[in-house]
Amino acid sequence: NLPKIEDAYYWRDYKGKIPSDALSAGRDDHGKPIYITQVLYKDLIIPGKLVPGDLESFFEYGNKELSAIYNVKILCTRQSDLLEWIPATTNNFERRGYFITGGYERDRTVFIGRGTQNDKLVVGKIVYGKNAPTWLHTTHKHKVYRLTEFQVLSLSYRSENSTDLFNVFGTTSTESSEINSGEYPDYN
Repeated sequence: NLPKIEDAYYWRDYKGKIPSDALSAGRDDHGKPIYITQVLYKDLIIPGKLVPGDLESFFEYGNKELSAIYNVKILCTRQSDLLEWIPATTNNFERRGYFITGGYERDRTVFIGRGTQNDKLVVGKIVYGKNAPTWLHTTHKHKVYRLTEFQVLSLSYRSENSTDLFNVFGTTSTESSEINSGEYPDYN
């Protein structure tokens, strides 16, 4: 059974202070939590990222890293166990009804994703639409990346006895058995 969306996640206005119920997507290379944001940019809603100590949310648009201080929301949850990260690749991406929508860009749905670049956790957007490749669009240290292997944030549809993928992140594999094996670093 799927959880109720309002129990799993909601967006709060970000005013410079990270709420206690904010959802961390993992940790950056300095050990700080990376939070998922949503930015109103022009007429678009774009997922981004924020770490403690930064007042700005950083996001990718137009093949550039941009930032915003205003019109920013932060993803929050009362029950993080109702969410999980689903492995995907550009070649096998298929839209599922459980993916968390993080925004919209010109007739395309935007999901929330994470991946690794140079062994560092990165958070970004997955733009899904007809006749366009589906990548994780992200930035790291002011550079833009398109990743072909990534994970998509989703409502959890697993039973109580299954492994929770939310706490473990595989760096390259799309096989859930490999992600659950414990061979990969824990970014949370």
